Parts: sequence; C-alpha cells; structure tokens
Amino acid sequence: MTIPAPSSDEILARALQGAYDAGYHSSQPNSSNRPSPTAPHAEESFGDYARRIEAPTRALHASALETVEQDAAYARRIEEQERALYESAMNRSKRSLYTVTAPTSHNDSRTSTAGTTSDAAYARRVEQELQDEEVARQMTNQEETRASTHRAHVLAAQSAPLRACSVRRICSYLIPLAIIGGIVVGTLVLFNNSDSFPDWLPDFENFADEDPFNSTGPEGADRWKSNGEGLTMEIVNALDDDWYSFFYQAVDDWDAGTPDVLTLTTSVRAPDFECTPINGKIKVCNGDYGNTDWRGINQILIRNGFIFASTAKMNENYLNGVSSAQKQYTMCHETGHGFGLPHTDVNFYNADRGECMDYTDSPANNDQPGPENFEFLAVMYGVPEGSQTAVTTSAVQPGERRVFETVDTEDEALPDWLLSKLQQVVPAFENRMDGKDYEEGWRLLHRSLHGVAHEMDLGDDYSVRVRKLHV
Repeated sequence: MTIPAPSSDEILARALQGAYDAGYHSSQPNSSNRPSPTAPHAEESFGDYARRIEAPTRALHASALETVEQDAAYARRIEEQERALYESAMNRSKRSLYTVTAPTSHNDSRTSTAGTTSDAAYARRVEQELQDEEVARQMTNQEETRASTHRAHVLAAQSAPLRACSVRRICSYLIPLAIIGGIVVGTLVLFNNSDSFPDWLPDFENFADEDPFNSTGPEGADRWKSNGEGLTMEIVNALDDDWYSFFYQAVDDWDAGTPDVLTLTTSVRAPDFECTPINGKIKVCNGDYGNTDWRGINQILIRNGFIFASTAKMNENYLNGVSSAQKQYTMCHETGHGFGLPHTDVNFYNADRGECMDYTDSPANNDQPGPENFEFLAVMYGVPEGSQTAVTTSAVQPGERRVFETVDTEDEALPDWLLSKLQQVVPAFENRMDGKDYEEGWRLLHRSLHGVAHEMDLGDDYSVRVRKLHV
C-alpha cells in the first residue's frame, strides 16, 4: 500500500503550529517550571516571535521533512515487498508450493506475521483459479475438436460418391455365403450317410420336397389287396355318440366318389379308446389322448407289402371346442389314409384344392374328398365293371345322407404276439414330442412342418406305419 508524502507547506505549517503550541503552553500558570527557549516574551508580537524562532523552526522543518522522506521510502519498500510477495505467490502456485519466505530485515518483520496467512490463502486461490482456467481451456478445446470431427464426417458423407456395385464387391458377399452353404450341405450329407442320422433333420434325399406322402404316386402307395375292380371295405365305428355325424358324413363322401372305386359298409362297436386294430377293417376311434402335438393319427399294419388293418384316432385334446369343419376335415383326412391315400399338398398357406387330403388352414374349404382323390384310388384299385368312370360332381349333395348297409361280421383277431408288440411300441411313440422317435426303433419315412411318417419292423414280415397330422 502506497502512503502519499506531505508537501513542504504542510510540513512548515505543522512545525510552526507545534512551536507556537509549545511556547503557549509553557507560559501558562500550570505549566512546568522548566524554561522553554522558544517561549515568547510578553512584549513580543507574534510576528517578532515568528522571526525569532524561524531558524529553530526551519531546523524542525528539515527534521520533519527528513521524517516524511523516511516514511515515503518505507512506503515504497512496503509496495515493493507486496509486489515481490505477489510474484512469489504466483511462482509458488505454478510450482504447487505453499511455503511463505521468512522475512529478511527488521522492516520486513512488520508484515511477516500478518501476511503469512493471507499470502498462503491468496496463493491457493490463485492456484485454484489457474487450475480452473486450465480445465476450462481443455474442455473448450475438446468440444471444438469434437465439433470439427463431426463437421468433417458430415461433409465427407455428403461429398463421398456412391460405391459402385462391382464384381469384386459382389464376390466379397457371395464367397462367404458359398462357404457356409457348403458346410451345411456337407454336414447333411455326412449325417445322411450315418446310421445315427438325427430324426429332427429332414431326409437329405427329400430335402427339396419334405412332404411325407405327396411324392408317392399310385403305383408306390400303400394299398389293400384287391382284384382290380375297386375296393370293398368295412369301416368300424368305435366312436362316442358325439362323433357319429362326422363319421357317417365322411363315409358318405368317400363312398359317393366318381370314379366310384370304393364300396363301403359300416358297423358299430363299443367306444374303444385304445383303438385295437381289426384284421381286414378300418376302425375309427376318439378320445382325449393328451398334449401329443397331433390332432389326428392313422395307423396301418402291413404284411408282405399290403395293408391288412388300419385305425384312425381323433384327439379331443385339440378337437374339443373347434369348429365342425375342423372335425369333419380331420375325420375325412385320417379315413383317407386308411385307404392308402397320400397327401396331395402339404402347404397350409397356398390355395386350397377342395379335398381333405390337402393340408389347409381353412378346413371348411377342404372337409370332403375331391376328384383328385378318386382318380388316385382308381389307379390303385381299378373301377368296378359298369360303374361311372368319368369325373363328375359328387352323387351326394351337401346335407344329404345315404343309407349304408350295416354289417355285423365277426371280427378276425390279430395274433396275440402282434397285439402285444403293438401295445408295447405304439402308445409310447404316439406320445413322443422330443423328435427322438428313432431311438425306439422307428424309422423316419418323411417329415414336414405339419405331418410326419414313421415305420417299424415288427418281425415275421409284419410292419406298422404311423402318420401324424400335427396341430
């Protein structure tokens, strides 16, 4: 802090006033008895007195002036010390030092005690401000760098030309895809030539056409023995009363086809949940077979290449509560498999073909046989002499019911060992949903999304084939 120096007039005035005051007080009665060389005489005027004490006054003035000059010099030293302390604090803050230098002179000691604490605080504050300023400067630089980078990317994207679809670029995609495809095909071929070919993989030979039965023509289809003049068949009703209407409608539809290949009769048995096969007949049953993943199932027994018994089951676990059209479609479909018919189409999402051997999501469109099915049967079994062979509309109109001859023939029992074998292998197979049917001795014939066919050799030239209509 700088102390301003007084002027010469001020110094002189102070000296005169001090001398006068000294003489005046020494002349008072209560003043000290000590003589005062500067005390005025009674007869002297103030002017005379002033002239008489001019020399002492000038000496006093010179002494006062010297004192003032010393005070000014002291003030300059204080100012220089403060500036030195400020510069020292700045240097210490840059070096992260907080030590205050000890005073080096007697005059410096006047400010060391009071200034040490304030200098340290000031140094810390200056250092913090410098650090804050440095952090702010770094953040600003980072923001500017990010903004510049973003602008550069935007400009580059706007100005970059479109990449041409070159042969090299196409090959860069096709070659990896070809490698992956080769690995997949090689894996399928390896498994297909192995005895442990997983059941959940499609048969490689039928990979392009995974329908279980639609690749089968009339010459290769399963069939009953016949004389080439059609097929005469008894269909056994082992259903609950709720299914009678669907059963008889399906038999009506199959019997009234053109060409008229089938000659059907019906008989009634007690409801049979297990649906035990009957030699030479097709048997239809119903029941809640549980969460088996199939809505309907057909089983045929084969010996020496011909069907000799067939059963069809309606699974009420999936058919209760569905539409009548769905029940009618399932009844017609599984009964058709009993004659040896394959599927005509397994794609649920294409146009319906108007016949029940076609997979569909609209059962009302496909709940009865169609001309395609009867032409297939005609090639398999021939046509009775004198019957209508041209493809025409069905002889039974919707809502009509033909009267069937109900026969009461004696059932021909199957061999006990065969029935025992079927009871061991078929129920477990029908309830499997883990895709590991082959582990129990079943051979996968074909598989599709909504159907699967398996076969098992029972011995003595007997075999069983099971076809599932999945939900």
